Amino acid sequence: MANGPCAIYGKHKMRSPKLVGVRDMNGNYINSVFKIGSMFTCGCGDRILTSGSPNTGDYVGYYVTEGGIKAGRFESSGVGGGYYMVPSNMVYYKGSNVLDGYEF
Repeated sequence: MANGPCAIYGKHKMRSPKLVGVRDMNGNYINSVFKIGSMFTCGCGDRILTSGSPNTGDYVGYYVTEGGIKAGRFESSGVGGGYYMVPSNMVYYKGSNVLDGYEF
């Protein structure tokens, strides 16, 4: 579900995961599992949010790619001081640690 091939590597090489909050466009939790996610970034600048930890062999779980990461709200409270907002209809699920177009 990559937005397209990586301009640098061909396949997005996702690195440096950070824990972040994840909400829908109304500021509500996506679901009971995807309240907190790992944000990975590629050298090309593309990001992906996942509920799992595919970099450790865990499943991807719920995820949203760069095109679905619409906004961030950062405050003095909450996970990492804020959360990223994503449209609910752009959240997908993958029950393995492999995702086409990405390397974790």
